[in-house]
Amino acid sequence: MKLPWPFSSGSATKSSEMTLDQLIQRLEAVHQTMSGVAVTPENCMESPTVHAIVTAISRRISISPVHVYQKKTSGNRTSKELLPSHPVERLLQTPNEWQDSASYWLDAASSLVRWGRYSAYKARGNTGPIRRLLPLHSGCVVPHQDEDWSVTYRVTFPNGGGYRELQPWEIHHVRGPARDFLCGNSPVDDVREAIALEIAAEKFGATFFGNGAMPFIVFKYMKGFTKGH
Repeated sequence: MKLPWPFSSGSATKSSEMTLDQLIQRLEAVHQTMSGVAVTPENCMESPTVHAIVTAISRRISISPVHVYQKKTSGNRTSKELLPSHPVERLLQTPNEWQDSASYWLDAASSLVRWGRYSAYKARGNTGPIRRLLPLHSGCVVPHQDEDWSVTYRVTFPNGGGYRELQPWEIHHVRGPARDFLCGNSPVDDVREAIALEIAAEKFGATFFGNGAMPFIVFKYMKGFTKGH
């Protein structure tokens, strides 16, 4: 199956050479907190509370069955029939070559909870239905709405993959609540001060006990000072 750029070689324009690590470093600089700990959707899992919440939600979603049914009506009774050979059913069971259904939804749910949004590229063949769903890093996808209300997705691909604007029919975009009615709000960004405080407290405690739980305090007495007075 031949896929269009950016997932095929040959026609990519490298107008942006920013790597994923560089992007994360810039995000950390923007998301500094009062405690001095930079909190982003990438490193928020250092917080035990966030880790527990994200893990619980993503695992629950990943094991939930997702199928394609056809609605049938016979007389006054309505029933549904599973369509195992439907192209969408096959796509949902095997989204791509390296993820099965459970792994795909596990990663998608984790991104959705941390970033407030999740995107995947709809890879098609030369003709026909969607063949693969290729996950895109949420930090590299920026939804943009023009004055005529049309929406495009500005995607920066990692490792020098270049930059491209994709149309809505090329992107599988899932988001949570959005204050701008377009790009999902990250729960991590909304409460990053609280997350940073937990991470900072954990690091302080680890350092404290790592030093034998002995505070570095030295008492000096004035000359002629006697203990007990």
